[in-house]
Amino acid sequence: YNLCQRAPLFPNEERSRGPLAASSPTCSMPRPESEDLGGKGGVAGSGSHHDRHDRHDRHADARHQRAAGLSARTGKSLRGLRPPRATRMDSQFEARVLRRAFAWRSVPFQIGVALALLVFVGAAAAPFSFGHTVPLCVTAGAFAVVAQTLIFGLVFDDSLAQMGLYYWCRNLCLPTFAARLRARALHLPPPRHKVVQQNLDTATTSSGNVLRATLLTPAGEPGPFPTVLVRTPYGRRLDFGQELLVERGFAVLVQDTRGRFGSGGTFVPVQTEIEDGAATIAWIKQQPWYNGKLAVFGVSYLGFTAWACAGGEEGAEVDLIVPVVSQSRVRCACFLPGGGISLELVVLWLYLVLRLLSRLRAPYDFAKNCVTGFLEGLPHKAFRTLPMADLDVMLTGHRVPFFQDALEHPSPDGVFWRNSNVLCDFQRPIAPVHIVSGWYDFFLAGSLADFQRARAAGQQDVYMTVGDFAHWDLLGPEAQGIMHSTLLGSLNEHLRTEEHKDCDSSRHTLRTSRIPVGNRCHPVCVEIINAGEWLQMDDWPPPATATTMFPTVANRLQWQAPTGAAEGSLPYLYRSAAPMPSAGGPSFNMWNAGRHNQFWIERRAGRGRDLLIFTSEAMTDAIEVVGNVSFMAYVSSDSTTSFDVVARLCCVSPWGISRNICEGVARVDVRKLAKEQGHEAVDASTIFRVDVDMGATACKFPPGYRVRLHVTSAAHPRWMKNVGSADLTEIRNKILPPEGIEMRMKLHLSGAKASSLHLPQLREPL
Repeated sequence: YNLCQRAPLFPNEERSRGPLAASSPTCSMPRPESEDLGGKGGVAGSGSHHDRHDRHDRHADARHQRAAGLSARTGKSLRGLRPPRATRMDSQFEARVLRRAFAWRSVPFQIGVALALLVFVGAAAAPFSFGHTVPLCVTAGAFAVVAQTLIFGLVFDDSLAQMGLYYWCRNLCLPTFAARLRARALHLPPPRHKVVQQNLDTATTSSGNVLRATLLTPAGEPGPFPTVLVRTPYGRRLDFGQELLVERGFAVLVQDTRGRFGSGGTFVPVQTEIEDGAATIAWIKQQPWYNGKLAVFGVSYLGFTAWACAGGEEGAEVDLIVPVVSQSRVRCACFLPGGGISLELVVLWLYLVLRLLSRLRAPYDFAKNCVTGFLEGLPHKAFRTLPMADLDVMLTGHRVPFFQDALEHPSPDGVFWRNSNVLCDFQRPIAPVHIVSGWYDFFLAGSLADFQRARAAGQQDVYMTVGDFAHWDLLGPEAQGIMHSTLLGSLNEHLRTEEHKDCDSSRHTLRTSRIPVGNRCHPVCVEIINAGEWLQMDDWPPPATATTMFPTVANRLQWQAPTGAAEGSLPYLYRSAAPMPSAGGPSFNMWNAGRHNQFWIERRAGRGRDLLIFTSEAMTDAIEVVGNVSFMAYVSSDSTTSFDVVARLCCVSPWGISRNICEGVARVDVRKLAKEQGHEAVDASTIFRVDVDMGATACKFPPGYRVRLHVTSAAHPRWMKNVGSADLTEIRNKILPPEGIEMRMKLHLSGAKASSLHLPQLREPL
């Protein structure tokens, strides 16, 4: 298996697992010595942890080999033997869900225990007065939460509890203990240095504004150091992992972007990042603590600033680029290539930056702004606000000039987007880049496109790691482990000299982690949804077999194309006054992102008649869908101006739980599409072919699981509902009547114009 091969769950295991490892050599790193894992160079106890798993699997395989020989001699089957761990991966995802819901270490269980203790204390204190009962109950509940967090984090090695302890210890001014807790939670080697920080006036922009930053360096080290530059509009005090890097020997400069917090000037998103990034790099080159090795790193908007540094005049000075859940093109994140508008992203980001993060004078002003915003409910009001040009007034109370410019001139050559769209054009050689993204991140398509652009431009050192997480999941230990393992491994390879690599404990970062990342042998590493495994590849997308499934009028998905000349179709409605909502997926709403149960969405298939659901038979053999999924829809509509088609791929478990995998939207300009497809007259019977790009994924459908397809015409507010126009300039000032608009849609399923779902299936099974 030369192009795609499965990586083991623990990348330092030398023993091959499964049919793929037997057909080609693995490219995992060699196993570190046990004294390094258990001693000064690694996480305490991690060596014994890996060895214990290896011994268990070797003994399980030996037992099965002996059982197979005994069964062949006696003709009897032997029961009670546990199969090897590699054969128990099909239900790993559902087992993880059940473990999170019912395991004694889970957060819901901890909350349940705290509530039970609170009720018990309340009942015991019932004879006393109300003034004594309430403090007793509150104290008991708080004590239960703290005690369980301490026990689960320190004794049972629970990552989520350890991250909670990390934030507590950090606020209690226990930095050393907090750093060790975070390293243990993220499966990283322990810290080697304490952190010293100082505030600096750094570069001066062409308009005379001073950019202020905080420099963090290892305590007690003379320097100079390999340096990491992080530029942020969210404030220098937020934790982006900068202290974690300093504790392992790097200097980190965290700078406020122009017009934000300590830096002077007026904040205009993205527009001045290339200029300011070049000025900052030129200033860094003159500093005595800089040793000539520079990396740029950032998450989300900070990834924009990282790409801007690489694409500026001083880009040749950059030795490494690590953008996390970000992309080098900005406009396509707001105005999708399919024609949709990312309303939820625009509203929530404006609300976060211009409302929640404004006027932060006291330490708890952010929490105060969050509570006030929750009570006001401004984002939910903005989702229903028309025209779109009034969103800034609804959210901030005044007009925002850059928002109005972006809407008034939405084309790539517009006033705002001309200097705010392309941050790195790949026209000249750039530094090695390692892109990190998640399957449920709204920047995923842009991250994959950046990887392909860099490879097409002839760039050699281009790597990509994609995990099973959403944008806001980076606040949790699993996604943080992926990000920091990738970052530290890349910094160690590209910024350190050979002598520092040999003596630095961060050389074991990837070996002690459970996460394999892209490397020189296999530049692409992706996590398989529903499998708990990682797939290493040479390129993206991987070679796959194009398979097609066809929806039928019986609401089934089948592998065979419909036969016969009879025309079959299913109608559904679109109502702007009550558009179809979205549950999970690539959302900027931290409470509604990622993989979610679709129960409440699928209920509308029978009630609102605005959703079509097609489900396949249960899988007899596992299939692996890795690549770009698409839906070719043949649709007719009574709308003569514009309509939307939304398609969503779901995975249904054997007990009927449906969860979203990937989805996409296509907005149709009826007149334009009719001209392209040769329709002279357009009416309700005109059938259009609409290609919906549902995005990329890597998902396994184990035996017993089903493939499900949703077809509708809205996913509001993630993508703005259709207001009867596909012209972005017209949408800006569009107002609908109170009753809204209604469209009668029809999906055609048979004959020469049969809609079809296209799945890229791996040629070799995992």
